[in-house]
Amino acid sequence: MRLRFRRGEEVKYISHLDLMRLFVRACRRAGLPLAYSGGFSPTPVIAMALPLAVGVVGEDEVLEIGFSAEVTPEEVLVRLRPQLPPGVEVRAAWPAPPVGKALAQLVVAADFIAEVETDRSRTELEQAVREFLAREQVILTRQRGEKTRTFDLRPLVRSLELVDLRDGVAEFHLQLVAENNRAGRPDDVLAALGFEDVAMRFRRVRLYFREPID
Repeated sequence: MRLRFRRGEEVKYISHLDLMRLFVRACRRAGLPLAYSGGFSPTPVIAMALPLAVGVVGEDEVLEIGFSAEVTPEEVLVRLRPQLPPGVEVRAAWPAPPVGKALAQLVVAADFIAEVETDRSRTELEQAVREFLAREQVILTRQRGEKTRTFDLRPLVRSLELVDLRDGVAEFHLQLVAENNRAGRPDDVLAALGFEDVAMRFRRVRLYFREPID
């Protein structure tokens, strides 16, 4: 079964694994017949289309859960919704196809809304956006533990726009590549625009797929 859901402000700081555990526990409390993988350590069959980073609100997320017995979408919604905490809202459910690619293999891009505190003017921000989009390369270096990775951010940004500036808060709309082997991060884009060590808020508002998923 595929579920469309929202992860709100109340739970945006839980990890991806904790979010998966949350759904598993909710299904168990709801008495839904979870399916498990094979092998010596069976685990529930559950996967998101694209994991959410800690601190990011997800407005339109998609999850796939395996069940060991037939259940209808209506039954899943009625039984599951009361078991979910504030901030997690399941909006729709529908059967997954019996064969086909996993959701994670179908995602190609994601839309984000980014809000950042700034004392720069609209003219300055719009100029920074134009300069970013005009560049052929935007080389960034990311440190993870003892490993250093250098990559080109520019091909990962499909679109970037300043949509509002009010009371010292700038709002940007970004569409970023989101594939298995390469994905853009909104905080990297803001860093490339000159924002560092300032308050930022991110919402992922839409996922794009190679083919229809419902």
